[in-house]
Amino acid sequence: MIERIADLRNEPGKNIWLFGGGELISMFLAADLVDEMQIAYIPVILGKGISLFPEQPKESKWELLNNAIFPSGVLMVEYKKV
Repeated sequence: MIERIADLRNEPGKNIWLFGGGELISMFLAADLVDEMQIAYIPVILGKGISLFPEQPKESKWELLNNAIFPSGVLMVEYKKV
């Protein structure tokens, strides 16, 4: 899957949008294939929960582009890689 997304990035066209959780984003972060990300914080406590970026080996810097709070309490944030 990483190779296919890397190939798509080199082709002309629009953005590539992937929807998933921590494991998916971690794979693409490790391959340096993420330029922007949107994160939704949903106000539900899951006990131990699931790590958002499991086993992320390197640090990266991100700039906040936008944020929105919905009546349901969901917080949506959008970041761009610096």
